[in-house]
Amino acid sequence: RAFGLPVASGVVVTQVDPTSGAARAQLQQGQVIESINGEPVRTIQDLERIVSGLKPGATVSMIARSRDPDVATGVQTILNFRVRS
Repeated sequence: RAFGLPVASGVVVTQVDPTSGAARAQLQQGQVIESINGEPVRTIQDLERIVSGLKPGATVSMIARSRDPDVATGVQTILNFRVRS
């Protein structure tokens, strides 16, 4: 909620590898990741645990919200991409 979003927890994206599936799916710096494959992401430890369990080639569904003041507050983005090998 510190960023004015209607969510109490999540992980803020600080960098996106431009060659990654997440970048191709348009995950952007500053978005707040709420869940990956239906699992809530409340802390960086949640994010690391979930991501470490992903296999190369797996399809990922991620819910992220923008915290950019130029984007409507709370706009939810559903990103789908494959984990690269």
